[in-house]
Amino acid sequence: MVTNALLVSQVSSFGTKTIPITVTSSSTISRSITMIATTRDFSNDCIIPTRNKKICYDTAATSIPSIGSIDTCRSTRNTIRRSPKSRTTQLTTKLNPCKASLRGAGLIIKQKWWCFPMILISIIPLLSLILVGEFAKMPEWWALKDISHLRDMPLLCSGFLGSNIFYFLSGLYLLNIIPTNLNINRSDNTLFRKKVVSQSFHTARHPMLGGLLLTSGFISLLYHTFQSFGKIGIAESLCFVDHGVAFSSFCYFLNTCGLPSFKTLAIGIPSLALLAFPGDAYPVMHSLWHMTSAGATISWAFDGVAKRRKFISSSLQEERKRYQLSMYQS
Repeated sequence: MVTNALLVSQVSSFGTKTIPITVTSSSTISRSITMIATTRDFSNDCIIPTRNKKICYDTAATSIPSIGSIDTCRSTRNTIRRSPKSRTTQLTTKLNPCKASLRGAGLIIKQKWWCFPMILISIIPLLSLILVGEFAKMPEWWALKDISHLRDMPLLCSGFLGSNIFYFLSGLYLLNIIPTNLNINRSDNTLFRKKVVSQSFHTARHPMLGGLLLTSGFISLLYHTFQSFGKIGIAESLCFVDHGVAFSSFCYFLNTCGLPSFKTLAIGIPSLALLAFPGDAYPVMHSLWHMTSAGATISWAFDGVAKRRKFISSSLQEERKRYQLSMYQS
């Protein structure tokens, strides 16, 4: 007969409280189940449901967190230590160094596949200068627009080049640099402030999200500067680099945050139409593209945070029900 039983746990998207649970039976057999959730900067969640198993949920992972039995789980680290390799695996690695090298190369390709568009596209202008001796040119159907007339229109030119600031602001926001300096009235906007800080806090666990936006902003500013002042050859070479960084950024966001939500698509897809405006409308429309594309990336980054939180919450609830059932049956 169970004399006392207490199971209390509170899980939220920011952390989990620690409450010990003890179940004592008449046969003087006591079992202690301690549920612990430790967080470092609200980034890691760890729950220890049994005496022999530990399940960790890492909200800073580059994909949906995995569940498994491990030997150690520490809140001060974002990675999970795995048990040492077996002797058989170690001997196989020593006897087959070529096979081990191929495995290592395959692992690098699997993890860093998103950077290949940036490398392959950016190397085109360099090969053109070395092999042909001239600047690379974009295809006819996507030719670079000559807007050298903007140098005689300082107001329009400064506005066009200044629109790249949206990339820099978005990158700094995803790195959780801007929210720490926001002067928000806590008494009136407490919930808003918590949401802003928490979202950017989680995206900062993936610094490449903000880093790629900052890189895109720098390359875009450099490329459009040469384009506006008539240096078409240099601008066209930088245009290849700009497109390479853009494609790699898209692949990294897809790999890290998953498929974009409907809200993100509603922002991103219509903004692509802004790239198709030629002629005198190009500076204004392309400036709007800088703003909307930066906003779409922030929305996409928040999609990734929401998916990880949802996965962790559902997994914790499932585990709690399973252990409650096992305790009831015992």
